Amino acid sequence: MSPQSRTIRLFHNPTGAELNVEVKSDGLIIGRSSKVADLTCTWDNKMSRRHGKVWLEGGDVWYEDLGSSNGSWVNKGRVTEKVKVEGDMLILIGETSLTLVSNNDEQTVTDGEPTQDGMTVQAGHRVSRADFASALSEASQRAELLDTLTQFVNQLLGAANFTEIAPCLRSLYRHLPTAKHIYLIRPPSADDSIIHLIEPELLARDSGDEVGTVSRSLARMAIERGEALLFSQADNQTQEIQESTRLRGIHSAAYVPLLSKAGDPLGVLCVDSPLSHLPLHEENLTLLKSAGALLSARIDGESLRQEAQQKEVLAREADARKEALASFLKIASHDLKNPLTVVKMCGVLISRMTDSGTVADLCERLLDAERRAEQLISTYLEVSELQSTASLTVKKKAVSVHDLIEREFQFLEKAMQRKNKAIDFRNQVAESVIVSADPQKLQQIINNLIGNAIKYGREENPRVEVKCDSHEEHFIISVTDNGVGISEEDQKKLFAQFQRVGDTQHLPGTGLGLWLSNLLVQAHGGEMWVESEPGWGSTFFFSLPR
Repeated sequence: MSPQSRTIRLFHNPTGAELNVEVKSDGLIIGRSSKVADLTCTWDNKMSRRHGKVWLEGGDVWYEDLGSSNGSWVNKGRVTEKVKVEGDMLILIGETSLTLVSNNDEQTVTDGEPTQDGMTVQAGHRVSRADFASALSEASQRAELLDTLTQFVNQLLGAANFTEIAPCLRSLYRHLPTAKHIYLIRPPSADDSIIHLIEPELLARDSGDEVGTVSRSLARMAIERGEALLFSQADNQTQEIQESTRLRGIHSAAYVPLLSKAGDPLGVLCVDSPLSHLPLHEENLTLLKSAGALLSARIDGESLRQEAQQKEVLAREADARKEALASFLKIASHDLKNPLTVVKMCGVLISRMTDSGTVADLCERLLDAERRAEQLISTYLEVSELQSTASLTVKKKAVSVHDLIEREFQFLEKAMQRKNKAIDFRNQVAESVIVSADPQKLQQIINNLIGNAIKYGREENPRVEVKCDSHEEHFIISVTDNGVGISEEDQKKLFAQFQRVGDTQHLPGTGLGLWLSNLLVQAHGGEMWVESEPGWGSTFFFSLPR
């Protein structure tokens, strides 16, 4: 009978990141983007967003490249059709190697495996938030261990902050007689820097003890595997490696990853011993796993508490900003109406007093700009009343999207000509598309999206393209540019008030345009979203019910 699953190993050559993954018949898409890939390898910048697919068929593992930019390679040959992964075959995906894990390699305990630190992995056990329960079951048979865990729990529950957790961790020395140092660190960062959650001096066995060092590679290995790992110095290592280990002052060590409830790394609990004749052993690892499970819950809770406090502060600040914004919009809108009225009257008078075609054209531009400003002021006043009213007022009419886009492009082309800047405007909307919308508000949405596309577009050969797709229940209008693009993290903040993303230091704006456009779309019963990738431009979409 064919196996229902097999295991593959992904190894990132530059950083040493490693991941074992179970493959079944339905298969997995491997890539760098969580939006289009089932298995995300964020560590590899040379992997495509949707690079390749791996699946199980007839008990064998197969791989197929999905048209990636850098391709997939086997023995220096590019993969052009599906290949069966077998034996020692290595498939290079970006800078990540894909290999098949044999049945003998799938065990959790990894005796005798060497590391780059001159240490050997003696044992590894998967960590879980339930580890404490199993440790209690074992401790009930041994009074000394039960006493240590009881003291640990009592001090942990009584600690008000990280500093007060220090005595709690030092209590572990009682059951770790050979341990020299205990450390609690954050997951090692990309630049390999070590950040201690608790100062090492506070965790020393005795006051005045010399502070040792933490192995970044061992900490990373524990996190990547999701295992509590027990290491010791290998007697058969080279003289150079033995000397390196001796200088670190470590002959035996245990590294336990701390995981959040969602499985994300919170930190690493590290313990080492300088005594080669009294190394740490698996019984110590069991205790540290249970302590790690409790610490994980404590740190996770602390993080959630800090996040809640931060959200409360941000909410208060947001309320204050909303109130200030509403007041500002009311005052500014009323103050702007008087000078705009003068501009309008002067434009009308000038157009009537001259027969010059050039002057008439300039007056028409002036009056068009004044009308747009009036529309903006009216909308801002409506927005300022949102907190006290149900919604924005929308007066729907039949609107030709094609004609509206043409007017916007013509207005912007003239503005760009005055700046000696050429932009490739493409109106791909069919003339037959008629939508039910508030003409002024729809114009404002389109104007803002096109304006952003110009603002964040390329310096050379900028392009702005507008399309409208017709669906059974709604229209979807899109505005696409070939500009700098937006990161996934920044995309989450786009439609909030006062949020500006990317390098905006030299670009004008208030951070209100997309927020206001989103409100206007919602007032029409639609929704707005974005698709973008840094360096490849952005497409903003919004829907309008039919």
